Amino acid sequence: MKSLFIALAFTMVITPCAVAQSGLVTLASKYSVADTTDKLEAAVKNEPDFLIFGRVDYSAIAAAQGAKVRPSQLLLFGRGRALQTLLSAAPTLAIDLPLKALVWEDGSGKVWVSHNTAEFLKDRHSAQGLDNVLKQITERTASFVKKAIE
Repeated sequence: MKSLFIALAFTMVITPCAVAQSGLVTLASKYSVADTTDKLEAAVKNEPDFLIFGRVDYSAIAAAQGAKVRPSQLLLFGRGRALQTLLSAAPTLAIDLPLKALVWEDGSGKVWVSHNTAEFLKDRHSAQGLDNVLKQITERTASFVKKAIE
């Protein structure tokens, strides 16, 4: 019982920093959505051969339509080296490529960064034999996110 209490207390302490959701890693940022996305973009650009394919500002899109949504931006990036391996084995992976990270603000004004897990991509696309490649690309995404929130 004491171990259960300690585990529960530990979970409650960690929860504000990272949120687990099916197929997503979500980490807190101390910066605004725009600043976090700028830092994320800079981290990607500083990596050799990586490209930014797009940056979608959902609140700007909504504002152009006369609507209002909380700040959120999606950054699309990658370098394409794994495409042949990934798409040959599981063509539907293309729907989740290029790599991406979503920076968003919750209802209380807290900023978060979310990205896919390797396990989610593997399960979603029945991607057999791609564990190492999926792990590598999602670890790279995680490293960019880490740099953005530090």
